[in-house]
Amino acid sequence: MVSILTHPIIQEDIEFVFKIVGKDLERLQGKRVLITGGRGFIGTWLLESFTWVNDRLNLGASALVLTRDHDGFQKKVPHLAAHPAIQFHIGDVRNINFPEGEFSHIIHAATSASAKLNDEDPLLMFDTIIEGTKHILNFAAQCHAKKFLLTSSGAVYGQQPSDMTYVPEDYCGASDPADPNAAYGEGKRAAELLCALYSKKFGIETKIARCVAFVGPYLPLDIHYAIGNFIRDGLNGGSIQVIGDGTPYRSYLYAADLAIWL
Repeated sequence: MVSILTHPIIQEDIEFVFKIVGKDLERLQGKRVLITGGRGFIGTWLLESFTWVNDRLNLGASALVLTRDHDGFQKKVPHLAAHPAIQFHIGDVRNINFPEGEFSHIIHAATSASAKLNDEDPLLMFDTIIEGTKHILNFAAQCHAKKFLLTSSGAVYGQQPSDMTYVPEDYCGASDPADPNAAYGEGKRAAELLCALYSKKFGIETKIARCVAFVGPYLPLDIHYAIGNFIRDGLNGGSIQVIGDGTPYRSYLYAADLAIWL
């Protein structure tokens, strides 16, 4: 299988990431990083960026990817699965046995954003977010990690007023906690609180990124992401279905820019 990284668009994207944050990542010299959710859209882009910078700067850093599906990861991104700087730890984020050794940085990006799961089994969705985040935070305290990044979601804001053109940093809107369909958003809110509590108790420097809408390579085209569906239908020569009157606007962050910010 030809590595997707050989595609000129992705190569250009990763070069751009390196240009912007390569020097910043020199602080990872010789460090170990733990990443959960490495097979997802965000995790894949972080690993692409990590391996590229690691190789170019000879950092000697390594990343341990926590995953339930090593075979799926290997099939999706074989060049990353085979990279010598990436190792795997197989298990469920809610109860996986802790790996040995110390880690300087932990990126917790695991949790399905599946609308289907949120509809069909919201309790499982909620439990996975809460139990998984707490389990990984416990590991962060045990392995003496100094920095912890949680990829949260704009879903924590609930449904915004129709006249709100953007969400300011101090906006305190939230989903309805009595609505079972709010399991994903409320789970992410609780995960953010857990980060704050562990930061206070254990001195872990936690950062929270409320991720909203993205576009770029690796974005699934066959689930509930509107822009992915538009691209899929356009590529297939089919009709592009817009549900609504066409007046709403949405901004999308490109994948390489997302990797830079995270």
